[in-house]
Amino acid sequence: QFKDGQRHGKWTFYYKKGGLKAVGDYIDGALDGYWEWWRDNGQPLQAGSFDRGQQAGPWKRWYENGQLWDEGAYADGKKVGEWRVYDKNGELIQSKVYKSKT
Repeated sequence: QFKDGQRHGKWTFYYKKGGLKAVGDYIDGALDGYWEWWRDNGQPLQAGSFDRGQQAGPWKRWYENGQLWDEGAYADGKKVGEWRVYDKNGELIQSKVYKSKT
């Protein structure tokens, strides 16, 4: 739905072939709340939350084979805390801590 000409409320997007592409909410045209995206093969792509357009809270991304690629958290659109990166077989290959700039 639209509110004052901007996307508002729950939205669902599909690939041209019909597969689910993304699901989430908008508030006054900005992504807000929990969002999920999928690849055109049906595997998950990424998932996480927004606070009025800025990434906030836990996030995950996946490889095309469905294996977790990385996971961590955002605050005000910036990576914070520990982020873990995995290879395509699920082995942890990197762990990095991001400092908050507050």
